[in-house]
Amino acid sequence: MIINQLKTFVFCFALVLIGGSAYATAINFEQVNTAEDWAKVTAKAQSQGLDIFVDVYTDWCGYCKMMDRDVFSDQEVGDYFNARFINVKLDAETSFGEVWAANYEVTGYPTYIFLNNEEEYIGEIGGYNEKAEFMAESKSIIENASVLPQLEAGYESGSLSKSEKMTYATMILDQDSEKAQRIADEIIPGLTDSDMLNPDNIDFLATFVTGVKDPIFQFIKNNRAAFVDAHGADGKDEVVGNVYNIVLGAAVAEEDPAKMDIVIKEILPLYVDDPSEVANGAFVTKKLYYANVGDWDAYKNEVESSHGKDGISQEDYWYVQAYGVIEDYNYESTIMEAAFTWLDKALEVETDFETYYLYSYALGVSGDYPGAKEKALKAKEIARDEDQRAAVEEIIGMIDEAAAGE
Repeated sequence: MIINQLKTFVFCFALVLIGGSAYATAINFEQVNTAEDWAKVTAKAQSQGLDIFVDVYTDWCGYCKMMDRDVFSDQEVGDYFNARFINVKLDAETSFGEVWAANYEVTGYPTYIFLNNEEEYIGEIGGYNEKAEFMAESKSIIENASVLPQLEAGYESGSLSKSEKMTYATMILDQDSEKAQRIADEIIPGLTDSDMLNPDNIDFLATFVTGVKDPIFQFIKNNRAAFVDAHGADGKDEVVGNVYNIVLGAAVAEEDPAKMDIVIKEILPLYVDDPSEVANGAFVTKKLYYANVGDWDAYKNEVESSHGKDGISQEDYWYVQAYGVIEDYNYESTIMEAAFTWLDKALEVETDFETYYLYSYALGVSGDYPGAKEKALKAKEIARDEDQRAAVEEIIGMIDEAAAGE
């Protein structure tokens, strides 16, 4: 059981519950609340020849605050962004911010939008990212933006090679998905074995694969070893993982369990390198499907009927199943009741700190503050070291503040 994961999880909860404080950042941000503020930003970007970086956030977003704390406070990050951008913080819940975010189809927070100084979209990054990942993605967006005009001109003149067309289609997907798909549809039927195995083409293959009947997927299915030799296991997983998401997404959208079976029978064996892990992958897939179609009875039955089956991880089984529900589906009372039952089963196996700690958090999220405090005090009794005792004191403080604010 990983207590650090729990502490991060509870930290996010704390930011929502009691607000948290602002963090100093090394990036020089300008707050934009109105159309007039935005006009000043764009004018400054044009006059200084800089692009525009927009941090779209909300006050209640825990991950937004964590990015300020963990990434934007870093001096290397600040130096890079301050030299290249006019940096903007935009609250998506102001009148101006709501309209602005909708125009750029922002659906989650944080979202980071990159624009040139003519306000043309050049890329975006979503969610919480570690510093290295965030910097790598940001640099890739900027580098691609500098190449894009040349590729655009080459495409219009008909002078691009097949490989350049692949790069161009991949780069414009976010800003012109119809054109990107049209180019991909022209390319894919003519892909040769050499194209499939060219490491320079992996982004195109992963981006435009569409399903189990797609030529790209079929090539990997029939030439798995060669594909892994050319692109590595990560490259194979990226392409097959996208097919997994596409087909499972269709299964959910259509509430079609037959498509879920396709994922389990045709995609998982290609995605999972160790055949002994396929059963566990099927178990996870079924839970994802049932959760996303809202069939909580089927989810509960899948968990309870799978206990003790070969191929499904048994270590801390009931704790792990409860943790997954509490982390991802704590808004759904039906499955949370099942999670409480599973925590009781976990405590029957072993009376341990982590289970009481998780139990306390889950009850707190559900609004049962007396029950949450009771479990927290149990956790405190059996805490093994100062870190655990400090973690309990933190969650007890949050429970008390939440109870006082009822």
